[in-house]
Amino acid sequence: MRTRVPTVEESVSRALIGLAPSSRELYAFYLRLLAERHGRQKIDQLTTSDITELSTWAQAMAVRRSTSVNGSSAREHAIAACRRLFDIAIADGHLQHNPAKAVHKPPRPESRRTALTDEQVAEVFSVVRC
Repeated sequence: MRTRVPTVEESVSRALIGLAPSSRELYAFYLRLLAERHGRQKIDQLTTSDITELSTWAQAMAVRRSTSVNGSSAREHAIAACRRLFDIAIADGHLQHNPAKAVHKPPRPESRRTALTDEQVAEVFSVVRC
C-alpha cells in the first residue's frame, strides 16, 4: 500500500533535515518561495516547468551588487534546493524521479580573481616594511 503523498508545504521541513546550518538557511529561503507558489500541491504534481519558473524568478529578483553576476547564483541555489526537496521525496518513497534534475543550472562565470605579480608583491612589501 502506497503512503499518502505529502504537499510541497509538508515536504519542505523534511528536505531541510540533516543539512549544515548555512545550507539549511539558504535552501529554506528558496523552498519557502516554492511553498508560497505551490504549497498546497502534492509533491508529485510539480513539474520541471514549475522549477524552471521558480529559478528564473529567483534570478530576476536577486539583489544586484557590483560583484554579482546577474543573479545566476540565486538561480543555481534555487535549483539545488529543489533538487534536495525531490531527492528526499524519492528517498521517502513518494516519487520515482526528480523533475528538478532536468533543469539546467546556469554556467558558472570565469573567476575574477587573479594572483599578484612579483612586482605587485614587492610594492606591497616596500610600503609595509615590517
